[in-house]
This record gives sequence, C-alpha cells and structure tokens, in this order.
Amino acid sequence: NRGVSSFNEVLFSLMKKIFLKNSSQNLIIFVHSRRDTIRTGNFLAQKLCVLKNFKKNEDLKKRNYFIKKLQMIKSNEIKNLVRKGIGIHHAGLSKNDRNIIEDFFREGYLNIIISTATLAWGLNLPATHVIIKGTKVYSPEKSSWVEIPDFNVIQMLGRAGRILNSKFSEGIVLTTMN
Repeated sequence: NRGVSSFNEVLFSLMKKIFLKNSSQNLIIFVHSRRDTIRTGNFLAQKLCVLKNFKKNEDLKKRNYFIKKLQMIKSNEIKNLVRKGIGIHHAGLSKNDRNIIEDFFREGYLNIIISTATLAWGLNLPATHVIIKGTKVYSPEKSSWVEIPDFNVIQMLGRAGRILNSKFSEGIVLTTMN
C-alpha cells in the first residue's frame, strides 16, 4: 500500500531527527490497527539498524531482570522487536505482555512503543514525543474511511510531556489532505 509506505518513510524521517537530537528520547507511535503495530514495528526495526544514534540500551539488556521478563512475553515476534528496542502495545495482547512492555518503557529498556489508542486511555505512560500515524480508520458501518474522533487525538497527544527531567515534549500528527 503506497499510502502506508509513505507514512512509514515520513515516520522514520521524524524519528531520525528525534533520536539525532538526543538518543535517550522516548517515543509513542499511535497506529489504528493491531496489525499495523507489528507492520510498523518491523519496518522501523529494519530502518533503525542503520541509525547509529538510536540507543538500544545494550548494556541494560544484559541484566537478568530484562532477560527474565523478556522470556515471559508470549509472542516471539514481539520479543524480537523488544530486543531491537521497540515495544508493541494493543488490546489483543495479554495483560501480562502489556504490563511488561509498559514497565520496559518506564524503566528505559525501550525507547519506542507502537500502540493502538488503548494506551491513550487510563494509563499514565508519558513520553517525550508522540506521533499519531494517520487520522483515518475504516468504518465497516459506513463502508468508508472516517476521521478518528478529536477526543482520541487529544488523549493520544496527552501522552507527550509530564516527564520529570524533560523541558520539552512534542506531539506530531501525520495525516492526509482531502
């Protein structure tokens, strides 16, 4: 899909700028389907291996805590992404897997989480940067693409900020013009 590919390239370009400024930034990327969390994660994992300033916390990953918790994640696909510094979060994951991803992000083992909107509601997981990848979702009832509600956008962008040691946070919305 050409549109998804374009969004991914723009997303990676933004990430390069974010991590080149400061490799310890953290980022939540909101997508609109469970399948797109994995697709976007795999795309970024391939691209990030060439980005030298992306900190994957290699020294931290050797610790027993990380290794033990990582083995508790059920999905091998998600484990592989976590090893590359990218977490996946959506309602289809077990509560245990979601909690591990959240803990890894809070504790600095992960710099990136790719999530559906479920992470935006009722969870205090702040980030220095939030990117919303697209503002349209497919509505089976209307048999067409519709804009996501404004309150969802506000909730997602609300994850940016409130970090104790950060004076700067940023929210970015990637969308198309009609």
